[in-house]
Amino acid sequence: MLKGNGRPTTAAFKTRKKEKELSFDRQANRDVAECIRFMRSRLEGAVFSIPAKSCTELDLTVEPTPSQANPYHASVYHGSYGEIPEQTALALARSVQMEAEP
Repeated sequence: MLKGNGRPTTAAFKTRKKEKELSFDRQANRDVAECIRFMRSRLEGAVFSIPAKSCTELDLTVEPTPSQANPYHASVYHGSYGEIPEQTALALARSVQMEAEP
């Protein structure tokens, strides 16, 4: 889901069938290096960041949804648990910053 320029495609911000939100990790009170370590302990690939403000400016809801396995988990969704529109996914893809390469 990365373009040749290293930026994610809109597919990275589209919900999958039977899912109504995207999963993100919040930075909370951690520095970026700690966020990357935590993500890398569970997932492979590039690590990107996007400010919560960018989400709310696009009429997306950012809701902390921590679990025992991941106290930093958040759900991001559009409207009342609706699919994220293509234009919104494009805006998200353009506003991310790569924090760590794959």
